[in-house]
Amino acid sequence: MSTQNEKSYFPTVPEDLSSIVKPEELVDIVEMTPLTLQDRRIYNLLIGNAWNHITTSQRHSISRLELTKYVESNNQDIKASLRRLMSAIVIIKIRNNKNGNPSTRQIQLLGTNEVEDKGGSIEYSFPVALIKIIKDTQIFARLHTKVMFELSSKYSLTLYEFLQKRKNLQYISHETLSLEETRALFGVSKNKLKSFGHFNDKALKPAVKEVSFLTEYDISAEPIRTGRAVTHIKFSWQKKEDIGAQISAVEELERSKVGRKSRMNAETENVVTITSSQKGDSLNSFKPISQFIPNHQQSDLFLSSSAIENAKDVIQKSKQRLDVYALEQEFIESAKKTNFQPDNIDGAFVGFVKKKVHE
Repeated sequence: MSTQNEKSYFPTVPEDLSSIVKPEELVDIVEMTPLTLQDRRIYNLLIGNAWNHITTSQRHSISRLELTKYVESNNQDIKASLRRLMSAIVIIKIRNNKNGNPSTRQIQLLGTNEVEDKGGSIEYSFPVALIKIIKDTQIFARLHTKVMFELSSKYSLTLYEFLQKRKNLQYISHETLSLEETRALFGVSKNKLKSFGHFNDKALKPAVKEVSFLTEYDISAEPIRTGRAVTHIKFSWQKKEDIGAQISAVEELERSKVGRKSRMNAETENVVTITSSQKGDSLNSFKPISQFIPNHQQSDLFLSSSAIENAKDVIQKSKQRLDVYALEQEFIESAKKTNFQPDNIDGAFVGFVKKKVHE
């Protein structure tokens, strides 16, 4: 897909929706109308389905089968989610085009929609004001659909999106939010989980544990006190250094949810271990594993984490806003179509990225 504006690169979404792109403005939202975990999952799928044409088409269509492939819901459940999304008002942060200063805006998430009563297609639209914001988006979160549907709570999905937006930002590995901002981000009203202890036990800690368990990143949430009261939360994230832990997260996505809680609490004997001689090896050394590429299938074209980091450095030095994971996807798909099998797949990818930044 060509660049849709001169300010930023617009990443694409694969046709099978194995990964979804979400603009930064729709990640850190404050819900004025409560949404459920299913509502947010469905909304992400609607964005993903429309994304490659979201700034050029007024109406979009998705089959009910495409939704129910992930969401185990009947027509009434889907209709209820669409009604909530259409009536939902959220507060988003935007950058004022006139002076560049940040500001907040109250906006509707979804426009008109129509659902066929006996299955079939779902037609929907997005508000014009929202599309205008998306056109100017410069930072994106790439959400892996498999992860999104393995997360068990709205709180975990919120934290996952928070992480995916920030993990590729240069020189940023932590962010501090006020407790009020954190509660708003998690969609927890003042009348729910009132004490910090209750909020921490029921929302924050379980989300941190689950997102860390199912992704290649470790994330933490450190309470900061002013006097005796908790007033802020410092979120920190870093890529897991232990290759065994990275592999475990990938493999867990392919396992049954049965027994996951005990595995998450390290109460399982099937723990991936790594010897000192293996620590310097790339992920390519461990086969067979469920390689975490966009279609979640095994592939010989698997890029090591170091190749991704080197590509990020190339992009950052070029001062262009390119999505390294979109380029990874483009590179792999192109290599498959042309049967390209280089001796050094990592080097070929970094060369591919260097060529892209000079186009």
